[in-house]
Amino acid sequence: MRLLHLLYDFCNLYGDYGNILAMQRTLFCKDIDRISAQDMSGEIDFTQYDFIYIGSATEKNQHIALELLRPHTDALAAALEGGTIMLATGNSFEMFGKSITDSDGVTYQGLGMFDFYTKETDERIVTDQKAQFNDIQVIGFVNKCSLIYGIDSPMFTVSEGVGNNEEDKGEGIIKGNFYGTHLIGPLLIRNEKLAAYFYLQVNRKYKSKAE
Repeated sequence: MRLLHLLYDFCNLYGDYGNILAMQRTLFCKDIDRISAQDMSGEIDFTQYDFIYIGSATEKNQHIALELLRPHTDALAAALEGGTIMLATGNSFEMFGKSITDSDGVTYQGLGMFDFYTKETDERIVTDQKAQFNDIQVIGFVNKCSLIYGIDSPMFTVSEGVGNNEEDKGEGIIKGNFYGTHLIGPLLIRNEKLAAYFYLQVNRKYKSKAE
């Protein structure tokens, strides 16, 4: 079984590397592969991985990470289509949408893998969260300066805290094998039942590959 921590050197805020460590522990996986910014120059076969994790970044590093990922959009899409599970926390999941418009009105083209778009605000939103994932009660923390629009399949339903935007109680996104959320904490350390859910998804992918 192969796990990947993608852009661990650029998208590494809030101790959220704990999410990939939680998966390593849950899956009894010996090693974690790590890809840095310097490793992004050549072709990467993401289909070899069963689980890919990418964490939060500063707004500046997010823009750099976006350009590093752009040449690999098709490879990431192929991995997701092939069954690889991907979790993106914090503002990293914003990169996979259509666009990100910063607080100065400058728009950055996203990877375009999904139809949502992001607008950054002048005010930072900092709050504890309580939310529901299927029948799992989840807790987390949000520290963001962005609002997300155009998501029709959120990852969570928020009971306390903030959703994707001012009028939305849905938070994050699920599309196929892609899971994105602003919840940090680290999410999978604080929510063992959610970690168990990802264990089942990744293990199912691994077994199907072995067959």
